[in-house]
Amino acid sequence: RKAIHERVALVMEKLFEDRLPEYYETLAYHFKRGQSVDKAVDYLSKSGEKSMERYALKEAHRYYGAAYRLLSSRSEKLGNTDCLLIDLLNKWSRVYYYRGRYKELLALLTKHQAVADSLPHSDKRGMFYAWLGCALWHRERFRDAHQQLMKALAFGEKNKNVTVIGYACCWLSWVCTELGLIDDAIGYAERAQRILKADRRDDFIYVSSMCGMGYAFWHRGDKPKTLEVGNVLLDFGRKQGDYRAKGMGYCCIGWSHLIGGDLEKATPYFAKAVQVSVDPWFSLFPKLALAYGMIGNGNVYDAEKHIVEILKFSQQFGAEFAGKPAQFFHGMVLISQDRINEGLQILEESCQYWMENGHSLRYAACGSILASVYAELSKKARDSCQTKFALLADSKATAYFQDSIESAGKIGANATLGRAYRDWGLLYQEKGDTDKAAACFAQANTYLRLCGSEVLAEYVADDKVQEYA
Repeated sequence: RKAIHERVALVMEKLFEDRLPEYYETLAYHFKRGQSVDKAVDYLSKSGEKSMERYALKEAHRYYGAAYRLLSSRSEKLGNTDCLLIDLLNKWSRVYYYRGRYKELLALLTKHQAVADSLPHSDKRGMFYAWLGCALWHRERFRDAHQQLMKALAFGEKNKNVTVIGYACCWLSWVCTELGLIDDAIGYAERAQRILKADRRDDFIYVSSMCGMGYAFWHRGDKPKTLEVGNVLLDFGRKQGDYRAKGMGYCCIGWSHLIGGDLEKATPYFAKAVQVSVDPWFSLFPKLALAYGMIGNGNVYDAEKHIVEILKFSQQFGAEFAGKPAQFFHGMVLISQDRINEGLQILEESCQYWMENGHSLRYAACGSILASVYAELSKKARDSCQTKFALLADSKATAYFQDSIESAGKIGANATLGRAYRDWGLLYQEKGDTDKAAACFAQANTYLRLCGSEVLAEYVADDKVQEYA
């Protein structure tokens, strides 16, 4: 029977040599049941890639999984088996990436890291380390991710492999932003763009590096450039029929409105990003910003549904890149439901974790939010004559404002600086300290106008008028 399948496959190869892509699946079927393992692996891999291009991720996963099992069960390890295995893992990793299965991906790559380390083929090793860095990044292990991506970049540079360099650079743009290295992040994204212009073979590098650039511009507080990246991605997605580019384009446009302080404009764009995305991960990621916008607009009920969905996904599949901030937002929801102690514990523990692990961006941004939460609790406590709690909340708010402003200043997160100074000014205003309030408002106005946040800057101007009145 094996001989029959083998002969059928070989005849098909010759008969349809000009139209082989149409028959990848059939050839994979026969070679898998035949005698040529290498050919079976090759056609299973090509079938997986073909399915992935049609967004049929579960089908692609089955093809790659079948190829993996063939190689793993090979009784006689030939000289090219390890090379074939790592090459397969590099291709299969993209399916895990789109599906958001980062726990499984990291376990799979870690299992075979020793094999990758032993390969003489630096290109395959370089791409392996890039995917390992990608998996670590989504598990919120940013320092480890940075280490692996820099290793991948070194392999790419040594062998002048533009694909490895491109993948390493586009993901370094995301990881460096999280580590507070925003200028480096933008530099890596721009480098990936230059590589693509010289060798336009992989649109993934283009889309991912543009997304990373938009993410960096958002956190630096550059509204015009974040908006520009969003429109470029949206245009590319429409012309190329790329739903991932369209979804991330809507995200970037939404982020630009967040910088401008316009939550009502931002939220519909995040909703559009969710609607157009067809992959599990690309449809989940925008829900994080959507939930944040909903909380800001007072729609806590719908926000909580998205947060719970993100938390469940993260816990099951290891997507802490979105799961940890979702946990923080869950704390905000609890506080809005008067479960104040539970909510504050989550916010405090999240900020403490980010600070201890060097996640500078998240500590600065969420530390500022926590400071504003304490400031609001302090005001409510004073209004209800809870003097002791008011003093405690005031002390906490001041400490977090100081820390978040210091952290944001070090990394150049101007939008965070503007919002933090404004909210700190409101706290001083409420306490009657006009001089400190005025100083905070002046700083807030400077940073917000630097970001192009005219709406928030006008709010600050109104705050000043009220203060002087």
